[in-house]
Amino acid sequence: DRAIPLISRIVGLISSDRMLIVAGHTDDRPVASGMFKSNWGLSAARAASVAEQILSKRHIDPSRMVVAGYADTRPIVANDTAGHRARNRRVEIIVRQGTEESTDSNQNEGFLN
Repeated sequence: DRAIPLISRIVGLISSDRMLIVAGHTDDRPVASGMFKSNWGLSAARAASVAEQILSKRHIDPSRMVVAGYADTRPIVANDTAGHRARNRRVEIIVRQGTEESTDSNQNEGFLN
């Protein structure tokens, strides 16, 4: 997979005491594969795959990681061209600053507890 070298480079920059949010996204097209029932499952699987890679490359406490699938609910561009749809199919790695307590208390900023 061509993303693995990039994930490895990113992981090297992450402090193990930070809270990580790994968020998967899709475009607005219905899922064409029989592997997933919907874009929700696909986006969650994308995020979980990246989270597993992060955990395999660096000792990070799994309790400091949140995996989220957002389907097509948070596009970064309109889904009006093939190129735009490709940009919306992504996984974001969000590094939260602060202590675990402050991260937990601010968890509802766009994420469910």
